[in-house]
Amino acid sequence: MRAPVPSSRVGRARGRVLGSLALCGAVVGGTSALAGSAHAEPAGTVVVAIDCPALMPESRAALEARARAELIARRESGTLVVQCGSGVSHVTWDPSTGVVEATLPMAADAGAFADDVLGALEGLLTSGDAAVAHEAPTVPVAPAAPAEPTRVPDAPRRAPAVAPPEPGTPPSSVARARHSEATPRRAAIAVAAGLELWSSPVFGAAGPEARGVLSVVPGVALSAGGALLWTLRAPESVAARVVRPLLGVDASFAKHGRVRVGVDVLLDVLQAYPVGALPTEPVSDARPAARFRAAYALSAGPFDVVLGPTLGLRAGPTRVEFGDHEVFRVPPVVFGVNAGLEWPGS
Repeated sequence: MRAPVPSSRVGRARGRVLGSLALCGAVVGGTSALAGSAHAEPAGTVVVAIDCPALMPESRAALEARARAELIARRESGTLVVQCGSGVSHVTWDPSTGVVEATLPMAADAGAFADDVLGALEGLLTSGDAAVAHEAPTVPVAPAAPAEPTRVPDAPRRAPAVAPPEPGTPPSSVARARHSEATPRRAAIAVAAGLELWSSPVFGAAGPEARGVLSVVPGVALSAGGALLWTLRAPESVAARVVRPLLGVDASFAKHGRVRVGVDVLLDVLQAYPVGALPTEPVSDARPAARFRAAYALSAGPFDVVLGPTLGLRAGPTRVEFGDHEVFRVPPVVFGVNAGLEWPGS
């Protein structure tokens, strides 16, 4: 079974056929007029202006020809102006009795954009005809002689009444901006500074973190990156650093995705080394870990400021020993906090 064709596409296809027929009719009508046998009323003047720098010249010429053919086929007279800019297009139709207009998003494909413009023009013409038919005054018909039928004068054409927007109603451009703001971002780059609480001799570790975020479905994103941490203290002149690659999954909730939660899979590579001593082989340890995150994002111009706590889990404590005794340890449960900026790439 074939899927039904949307009415808007049918209307646009009808416009193309009517445009071709109108051009043929114009040629035949002109020949008949020269021969003195034409009695049809001449079509009004049609002016079409396409102001879309994003369109190629051939696409602009094709759209102008299709729009002109549609107006000639309907025996309309007036000026059609199509202006493009900032991702939207404005279609204005001025039949000399009033101006009506429509605003629609700018399609990426030239053919789809032409179909959208012709669909908007058809809507303006249809709404104008309906308003004129509804508001046409009643004209009394005088008694006619049997041999001559009475002709009723055509109702004057009027522009459809356009109601002013309700107070507080945002313009269509603002509404589209709010819609895009509410749409989850496809990609982002995040940088942060993290702090983790370890055992009392070293207090904890801190350092930078960077990650890339890619949305896979609305509200859910994958992330990958890395972090580098250094211990805040060096008990017994022993310090340590952690090299941490990570993979994560993030979920966002609330308006504009301001509330966020995530979980990361980590590989912590810890290296402990004496401070100020002769070069020695560092004590190394590498083990997998997991980290849970929660955060809240605040908008700050082109960036989001993200702040929230973290909870790290390891299979067991990591002990750092030099000689025959333990200097410090990393506990299996680690609390921390992250604060950073997120920049939406697209």
